[in-house]
Amino acid sequence: MHGAPGAGKTCSLRLLLNEPPPAFTNSTPIACRAVQATQLSIDEENKTLKRIEEQDLYDQLAAHLKENEKMPTENDEAPMSEDDDISDSSGESLMEESTTIELPTNEPVKNEQSENEPVKNKPAKKKPAENKPIEKKPIEMEVIQKVTEVQPTTNTTKLSTNWVYFIDSGGQPAYRELLPLFTRAAALNIITIDLTKGLDEKCKFQYRIDQNEAPINTELKFSNLDIIRSTISSEAMLNSIKIPYVSESDMPKHSHYIILGTRADDKSVTKEKLTEMNESLREYESDDKVIKQKQHSDYSVIFAVDTLLPAGSQGREKASKSLYDTVANCQVEMKVTLPIRLLTFEVALQLEARKKKERSEQSFLTKEEVIKIGKPLRLDESDIEDVLQYLHDVTIILYYPDILENIIFVDPEPILDVLSHLIAVTYIDHEKLHLIADEIQVCERNELIKSGFFGKALLEKIAKKQKILNDYFQLSHMIKLLKHLHIIAEVKNKEEKVHVVTDIEKKGKYFFPCALPSYNKLNPTPTTIRPLLIAWEIDDSDTTTLAIPQGLFPLTIVHLLEEKDVIGFSPVGKDYYRYHDAMSLRVYKYYTIDIINRYTHIETHFHGPKESCPRIRELVSNAIKKSSKELDVDQNHIFAFKCPKKESYCIVQKDKSSTLCPCKSPCDVLQGDDSSYRCWFKDSQSSSQVSDDTTQDNTAPAPTTPDDGATSNAGTEEGQPSAQVNQPPTTGGGNTTIIHHHHHYNNHEIKRQEENVSDDVTKGIKFLLMTATDLELKGVLERLKPLDGRDEVIEKFKNGVDMYIGKFGKHPVVVGQSAHTKEEQGSIRAIVVTNKIMEIFKPKYIIAIGVCFGMDHSIKDQEPVNLGDVIVSDCIANLYNIRVEPGCIKARITDADKAGGTLVSFFRNPRNDIASLIGKSRAFKMMKPSFDKENAKEVKVHCGPMVSTPALVDDAEFKEKLREVRPDALAGEMEGVGIFHAASNAHPPKPEAIVIKAVGDLADGKKIEYEAWKPFACQAAAEYVLHHLDDDRAIDL
Repeated sequence: MHGAPGAGKTCSLRLLLNEPPPAFTNSTPIACRAVQATQLSIDEENKTLKRIEEQDLYDQLAAHLKENEKMPTENDEAPMSEDDDISDSSGESLMEESTTIELPTNEPVKNEQSENEPVKNKPAKKKPAENKPIEKKPIEMEVIQKVTEVQPTTNTTKLSTNWVYFIDSGGQPAYRELLPLFTRAAALNIITIDLTKGLDEKCKFQYRIDQNEAPINTELKFSNLDIIRSTISSEAMLNSIKIPYVSESDMPKHSHYIILGTRADDKSVTKEKLTEMNESLREYESDDKVIKQKQHSDYSVIFAVDTLLPAGSQGREKASKSLYDTVANCQVEMKVTLPIRLLTFEVALQLEARKKKERSEQSFLTKEEVIKIGKPLRLDESDIEDVLQYLHDVTIILYYPDILENIIFVDPEPILDVLSHLIAVTYIDHEKLHLIADEIQVCERNELIKSGFFGKALLEKIAKKQKILNDYFQLSHMIKLLKHLHIIAEVKNKEEKVHVVTDIEKKGKYFFPCALPSYNKLNPTPTTIRPLLIAWEIDDSDTTTLAIPQGLFPLTIVHLLEEKDVIGFSPVGKDYYRYHDAMSLRVYKYYTIDIINRYTHIETHFHGPKESCPRIRELVSNAIKKSSKELDVDQNHIFAFKCPKKESYCIVQKDKSSTLCPCKSPCDVLQGDDSSYRCWFKDSQSSSQVSDDTTQDNTAPAPTTPDDGATSNAGTEEGQPSAQVNQPPTTGGGNTTIIHHHHHYNNHEIKRQEENVSDDVTKGIKFLLMTATDLELKGVLERLKPLDGRDEVIEKFKNGVDMYIGKFGKHPVVVGQSAHTKEEQGSIRAIVVTNKIMEIFKPKYIIAIGVCFGMDHSIKDQEPVNLGDVIVSDCIANLYNIRVEPGCIKARITDADKAGGTLVSFFRNPRNDIASLIGKSRAFKMMKPSFDKENAKEVKVHCGPMVSTPALVDDAEFKEKLREVRPDALAGEMEGVGIFHAASNAHPPKPEAIVIKAVGDLADGKKIEYEAWKPFACQAAAEYVLHHLDDDRAIDL
């Protein structure tokens, strides 16, 4: 049962069963077994469907077995012959008999290796019965006992062997994306639409819980027509249904569909409107998979019903029978030769699960309980594995032996409710959150809505409300299951491991894309690198349309994020997407990909160098292949581009060098001179410009400043850097392309030939600009211009380090980097690299530029330090050598290293400098990014102490201990001590040193939330130094 929320799925099921309409309903979770039904063979005139009650199952078993010679007793084991086969229908006992059942199923087999293998039983000799007292009546024997107690009467009707499983699906957009993970290809799909709404009218989503309604503030992308097309095309991509015990010839060839229009009694649903709606669905008139209803001399695609007819009325009975006839005549049943023992086993599982639920326990069973149930049925452990897999594939029973081998979810609704309620946290108002779970914090809800992150604490609160946790199924099992299904991705701190294990690391965070809102506006489509489309071709009559299966998008995002060495989270801001249907991700540290769900295709935008496009294509394509496999969808997706001439698509052919489009004059975009298309399938630049990175697995492409304008700066504020951070935020930067040559190949560093540095290059260079990380280096190199008289920045490799020589403002400088990897961060490598550069160059000044963390200082009349602010250090407090005592730490080196006096005086904010009063300098002004909602818009500059520590700090308590050592500290970082040590121990004349860094986080356990600030901080610090070295006063240094 498919359809939007409130379309009438649950009411339609009630009508089909001729049951009264519900007084009220809560929103259906992701999926639930709405009804398990069997066709009653009372008479031809009154055929109907009814819910299976427990006694019906016993009657069914007894009716099949009434001619058997004897029934087993509690002390008997099932008699088996030496050559007994479970699929043999000639047996004489309850455990041996097979029956033929016509089963419209909703799920194919997941485990392809056992698709056609019958469940095998090992023959066993009958043991003599022993008259022993039974301490506890086994549940499986209770089933047999109840069957033997069935007394045939005139009212007892043998049920036919036609069985139906109905799965009712939740209509919320996020639920529809998760549904395919818990169900599979259905024999029949009933798509419900509300006839009071036009086919193109967007659905308004509401969430209902305990008679409370909450509007879902999401961009309205789903209409009745969208849901119809999405369901039919998505099902068309699924692989053929394969079920054990069913021969291939008995399988239905494809799924069928009924488009069920509800609220047909409404005054607005006129005959003319129905005719118009059917006309709009003419594309399905020739589709034999869509069931049509005969109306006079014509056929209607829409089956119009009134699901709210009064209970017991003739009108309701007539409508119920009409709907039943339509469902029954779909001819999508399959014949399953099902051993009676399996039906008995399933009944016993359900009975035990129900009893546990009545005892306020959970409705899942342990493996030990299941083995006990199967033992009298002669099912050993290997047999039970096959049977459980069969039930997992045919019913909605869930069994995941790879990760939860001891748990069988006989009734999975509670566990799906937890997942549904986690999403619902984002729907309902805060004052009603108690309906979902107790004591949900505002910050927990906001983090889920804004970032898609949640912690274990929130999930535990919801699980406890649903009462699903116990000794056998714990919160860790729930998380393990969600990770296994790729519904969530674990968020790990990618930075260097800190010496102190913080609370935030213990708690952990998880990313749940389905909990995010949908996008409401997209940025302008890039033109430098055209968007690459990925989809499936659906051939329907003479037309070819593109489509993607439901559930593909969130799975793809999670699979991409699992490539942790390549993919990371992008910042959260207006230039980035963080939605359940549009996501921006960092790729290879420097670049960004936008993955957008267009519902007919997935669209990929790449903001980076063109030569990296083929690797991005493979990266996204591989994630889609993995997702397709989990959805049991064929993996024959295609690539395409939007046609530049008309509203259509240019389909990339198998040769990857040509396209096919419907234009009269073919516009083969891969054959022309336009590299914005060709770059996706072959290098658009000369091979000399492509580093070794572009050919090896998961190694970052060269961090370049693209000269092709690939990066969009749309929407940036004046003086503010683009969120892509590929272009300088303000004036002063050069346009030189820098190739970063620190490559690794198969985990071994490539040996490079040392290069001599001539005297004419070293002469006159007074400044050494030291960076640590790649992002810090990038911020500096984007502003580095060629030396006067040269066309490009000089890059040299000498003494085992890379050096870049150019002009920064009005001064020639040499630029170095101390930490190519996380392991190299800190003071030791900073000392080594600084000394090696000073063996060649003799700088007068050393400036460390980069990112720091802000601290809550206690300096009187000093403004607070905020994200993005620049810190000019007048001294560095060495906290590398500390003593850890209970509740505090103490510095063993109490004297701080003072920064060079000339540099401190020069780099103080000019607004506080007397020189600014006489007009010899201009004030520094830089705007913060638009994603900053709380802090001031303008970057502030502070001058004061910094602490330097070996730990990458992300813990509020540890930061507080640092503050207790230096209450006046404005910030903290890792390399300053090393830079100052190298400067103070250099040969005379010793250079002055200073640390100028910008705040990228607040070291309070929220480093992931501040991720957007790190690239900005690199830009801000570099821009501040450039501002001063480009000042007229810099000539006098």
